[in-house]
Amino acid sequence: MTRIAPENWLFTRGPQSVRLVRETGSNSSFRLFVYGPGTEVVTHDFDNIAECLKRQAEIEHRLMVVGYELAQLSSDRRDKDGIWSGPDHRRAPN
Repeated sequence: MTRIAPENWLFTRGPQSVRLVRETGSNSSFRLFVYGPGTEVVTHDFDNIAECLKRQAEIEHRLMVVGYELAQLSSDRRDKDGIWSGPDHRRAPN
């Protein structure tokens, strides 16, 4: 499965956390990873985005019912203006 811009969401409850990661494959397949709580990892495979989103919503709802809160959206670490504010780790031109 070729990975195209995975998206992820972090849910926390005290010291526990659960991260949902959704990946889109090049062949229109979809994969939803559930990391946590603890060391548990579950993978769900889907043939269409509608089923993937439905399952993701069910998992998110279940997490919130038992007290988890959404702590972080997506993997985009840029600031609200869309500009990365962290250090530039790219190599200087030779």
